[in-house]
Parts: sequence; C-alpha cells; structure tokens
Amino acid sequence: MTAPEPGLDLDAAAAVLLLARDLHLDLDEPTLVSRVLDALARLEPGCALAVRVGGLRGGEAVRCYARHGVLRGGLERERLAVSAEAALAAALKPAVGSSARLRLGARWDSPFVGAGAGFSVPLASGGELFGIIDVADPPAAAPRAMPMPARAARLWPVANQLAAVVRSVGAEREVRDLRDYQARLIDQADALVLAVDRRSRVTAANRALLTLLGRRRDDVVGRDLRELVPDDQRQHVATAFAAGLAGEHRLGVEIVLAAADRRRVRTVWNVSALGEPAEPAVGEAAAGPGAAIGAVVAVGADQSRLAELEAQMGRAE
Repeated sequence: MTAPEPGLDLDAAAAVLLLARDLHLDLDEPTLVSRVLDALARLEPGCALAVRVGGLRGGEAVRCYARHGVLRGGLERERLAVSAEAALAAALKPAVGSSARLRLGARWDSPFVGAGAGFSVPLASGGELFGIIDVADPPAAAPRAMPMPARAARLWPVANQLAAVVRSVGAEREVRDLRDYQARLIDQADALVLAVDRRSRVTAANRALLTLLGRRRDDVVGRDLRELVPDDQRQHVATAFAAGLAGEHRLGVEIVLAAADRRRVRTVWNVSALGEPAEPAVGEAAAGPGAAIGAVVAVGADQSRLAELEAQMGRAE
C-alpha cells in the first residue's frame, strides 16, 4: 500500500469520487443538492450547511436548501454574496461580476440564524455563477485546526461538480423549452407544415394541416406519408421527398392530399432537408447523397380555394 502524497486530502478526494458516481443529469434539483449536502456533511461534520441555486437571472428566485441550520427569511430574493477573492478564483465573467443580483464583498454574509463563523464557496462553471455553498460552525465553537481558507479550498471540487451538473441541466432545459416554443409556433402557424423522416413516416404535422384534412394528430403523425395521398399521387410525392432527403430544395411542389371525408385537397409545398449532407473526413470515402439528412420539412399552402376560383372563371367563360 503506497503512502498518501504529502498534502493529499483523502476525505475530500473520497467525497468527490462518490459525487462523480451519484450525480446524474436525470436527477431533480432537490435530489442533486441532497447528495451534495451528504458530501458536505462528511467533510464539515457538525456544521450548518446551505446550498443556494440560481438567482442571477432577472426575477428568478434563489432555491435554498439547508441541513443542520436554520436559514434567514427572505433569502430567496436576496442578492448572492461572494468575496472578491472567490469571484477571481472562480474566473467569473465580467458581466457576471457586475450583475445587480450579485454582491462582491470582503466579509462572509451568513444565511443562517444564530450560527457561528463561516465561509462560502461559489457554484461556478464556465465563468458563470449558478449559486453558492455556505458553511457555518456552531455558535461559540472552538476554532478548528484547519483555517477557514483551507476548509473552503477543500470544498471547491464538490462545488465545481454541482455547478457543472446544474449548468448542464439548465442548458438541457433551455434547449427543451426552445424546442417546445418552436413547436408551438409551428403548430399555430397559418401555413401548412409537415415533417417526414427517411422512412416516409410523418413525424410532425401542424394544426393548420390537420384542420385542412379534417384529421386528428394521431391519425397523421406516425403514418406513412403515402397513405395520406390518393393512389395517383404516391409516386409523385415519393419523388419530391426523396429529392429533399438527397439535399435538394424543391419549390412549388403541387400535391393532392386525401382528406378524412375523401375530398381531394390541392396543396403546394416548398420541400427542404433538415440538416445538410456531411462532408467526408480526410481519408474517408464519400457517403451517399444526403447521408446526414434524417428528415425533410415541407411548408405549404392550401390551393383548394384557387382551384374553385379557376373553375368559376372557366364556367363564366
């Protein structure tokens, strides 16, 4: 058994290793923070512990979690306080350091009621601040052998792990929210919108298209597109969408769709690929056309009214 290196903190190393195993992106925030508090309790036994997450975005309340301590009221709306030294060590971006929701100071601002001396460690990742960890000794506790700066330093790896996970979860949530927002925009658009994958399966159809066809969403999404057109249109539709999957843009493609009541609905579409064909890497054989394209999106318009007007003009002549 090799002797530990001089200065190696085995307790802190063990806590970091356990967190690396226990922190997952699929955990909710209270569970994530609870596991971090478990690690902090092992490293700072008998201390009041707090983790505050969020708070730098306008109007966002701080989520506060505590163990072995009572938090002051109103912390959710207070500015996060970080020492200038800690902000420098965390390499916070200038815009973060100047945020109105952050206060840089020289002294520790305790979030606890009736606690003793303590310190804080920022939850920082990629130059952004995602919260703060606070540790406080019991009231009138004798000074510990390890000075406060050294105690704070051993918690940095724990704080960094939580910050990285909170950052990833936040980024994932923002992507999901953006996709949901885009989906709502598409669904509420006046234009007809349709997405089809490489197997000719409909993966998206907006409300305007469903209304035009008189169909429910589950009658369209998941079905083969060729099932939604009359027999005499199937080859024409297959050719247009195959061109999209090959990376071509087709404009003004006229397609007759089959409505639920068997009406033939005349439409016109612009067909484009979702994604672009990938360039082969050096030394790699070129992939087939559209190899990286997974789906085609089509934006169209109802031409039924135009057909009616044309028929009326023909009768008038």
